[in-house]
Amino acid sequence: SVVIIDRRNEVFNEHHYAVISIIIFIMASVSGFLLAWKFTWDALSTAEESYSSQKRFIADASHELKTPISVIGANIDVLEQEIPDNKWLGYIKTENTRMSQLVKDLLYLAKNDAGQIEYTKMPFDLVNACACSVLAFESIAFEQNKRLELDTPNEKIFITGDESKIRQVIIILTDNALKNSEKNALVKVSCYIEGNYACVRVWNSGHGIAAADIPKIFDRFFRSDVSRSRVTGGSGLGLPIALSIAKTHGGTITVESKVNEYAVFILKLPLEKNS
Repeated sequence: SVVIIDRRNEVFNEHHYAVISIIIFIMASVSGFLLAWKFTWDALSTAEESYSSQKRFIADASHELKTPISVIGANIDVLEQEIPDNKWLGYIKTENTRMSQLVKDLLYLAKNDAGQIEYTKMPFDLVNACACSVLAFESIAFEQNKRLELDTPNEKIFITGDESKIRQVIIILTDNALKNSEKNALVKVSCYIEGNYACVRVWNSGHGIAAADIPKIFDRFFRSDVSRSRVTGGSGLGLPIALSIAKTHGGTITVESKVNEYAVFILKLPLEKNS
């Protein structure tokens, strides 16, 4: 037998249901995306506002703290003339100096985040800048019974940048090497060319840096050894400042270390094109 069935209504309904399902799916996807976008935007706006408020607070607080710190310092100088060789005044002066440096670092980072730091970039000799920065630490190294060596080439190495800021980076790295090394340690600073980059390598023998701490070493206020940092007076802001200056000059700072043997920081900066 031959049976003929008219399925046109069934096919039409299936097609109709399929179209409606697709439309509902698209509308639900768009609605879900819009809701997720709205919630995400609100969360990001709140976080951004909080972060901006935090930066403004740090900048304002740092600026306001400069005046009382200066007043305390001036009063200490007057008291030292009236009461010479007083150890308590010496302690107060040391902590006030440390607080002053901390406020300066906080204010610098706040201004740098806001893009308010001005750089005067022009060609200069990195070898001379390196020598002037490192040799200032000779007396400090001698007092700490440490050896400080400077290895620079005879020829000049020209780069384009703000010389005072680059000197600041070298000073931070050298000071960091001296603070994080034991007595009779060796601190060696080298200046050389590697490819298209001028490099400053600061190496020191000592306890080194743990592998787990290396990725965090440039985080603000991070200190791999809290007890040692308290003794040496470190605040955890020097390396972040150095990295921000290096990045502004198109450079990098890398870290290598072996625990209980050495730590080395390498600053790389682009060479002057006509060098």
